[in-house]
Amino acid sequence: MRLRHAVVLVALGCGTPSPPDDVADDAEVARDAIADAASDVAPLDAAPEAEAGPEAGAPTGLIIPLYTYPTDGTWDAVIQAKKSHPSVPILAAINPDSGPGSAKSADYATGITNLEAAGVTVIGYVPTGYGTQSYSSVANVESEVDDYVSWYPNLAGIFFDEMSTSATEQSYYQTLATYVSSHGLDVTVGNPGTNVPDALLGIFTVLVVYEDQNLPAASAIDSDYAAHGGAPFAYIAYGVASLPSAQTLASLDTYVRYAYVTDLGGSNPYGALPSYFAGEVAALGP
Repeated sequence: MRLRHAVVLVALGCGTPSPPDDVADDAEVARDAIADAASDVAPLDAAPEAEAGPEAGAPTGLIIPLYTYPTDGTWDAVIQAKKSHPSVPILAAINPDSGPGSAKSADYATGITNLEAAGVTVIGYVPTGYGTQSYSSVANVESEVDDYVSWYPNLAGIFFDEMSTSATEQSYYQTLATYVSSHGLDVTVGNPGTNVPDALLGIFTVLVVYEDQNLPAASAIDSDYAAHGGAPFAYIAYGVASLPSAQTLASLDTYVRYAYVTDLGGSNPYGALPSYFAGEVAALGP
């Protein structure tokens, strides 16, 4: 979803690294339930045991569309959550202005440094226009990558939004992925937000295979990606009123490495963090 950042008027903060007692209690219950539920989920017959997940024993992490301003409180909330749960991998895609913007921002530079100091992996948002828009040319996209690298050299990678689902764009996206790697960046995320043909698999280090309202169906993800169980897939679900049950979360992580669920919706579901953000992070790890 292509969005320009909006300064959020209600600051979402987190006072201390330790969550409030009620959140901590809920998180402990959620973790226990997830462990119980996961033990009850039988592997699919079609998937070899070695491919039961993207990384054997690796925890499911968060991929956060952090399309907020660095000083509004949401970035600090992410930092505090990561400090409270350091074992939970967090990818945060930052979006100064539907891309890097027209100039370096001191606030973004400081915010990125603070996130990464806490252990958050930060990547820069770049729209690709499905390979067909006026701004989709390889030269334009590579220029935006160059700006991120020049202005924010401690970024870990690039989040390519508006990814095409056409196999004919394989060369286009492979060129972009190779260009990012040539800058020494390790993380590339492609976001088609839906299923893609095999030709587009394996180009990026993470592929967002679902971005939509409500949770994806576990059966749909499993049926489409069981043959690629070793690949790191992700989903982003918005408009989810309450934190999903442990059983639901456990059923969705068979072929998913990163996830993000938020109760926000409307034209900008990424203008703040979900109301249950602390519980969502806590449910993923100790």
